[in-house]
Amino acid sequence: MPSIDPTSPRTEGVDVDGNPIYLGGYATDGSFVGYIDEDGLDWECREQRDVFLVSEAYFNAWVKWNKTGGAIGPEPDLDKIMNDMKALPEHKDTILEAFEAMVEIMEALAPPINALRAMNN
Repeated sequence: MPSIDPTSPRTEGVDVDGNPIYLGGYATDGSFVGYIDEDGLDWECREQRDVFLVSEAYFNAWVKWNKTGGAIGPEPDLDKIMNDMKALPEHKDTILEAFEAMVEIMEALAPPINALRAMNN
């Protein structure tokens, strides 16, 4: 059952389509609004926000680091990214699962993309 997160920093915001939403209401896609972040974006819960934003930021930092062979500095630090993005520590395992899924997708797509690039050269 959906619930309102009492730590939500806002009670009003906008959904993905830019429509006004309210904590405890429903977005235009029918999803429950249980958390509204500092930027006014709606989420079903705080964990959804943390997993989506932090796993994406960690993945992008990891890809950038990997492309340079580590030349840009140390490997991205998930704990630092989580801290910078104010993610809750109890969401770390789920964030890592989402990150690992992104890596698997990237690895699965690499051979076909490389083959297309070779055909176009």
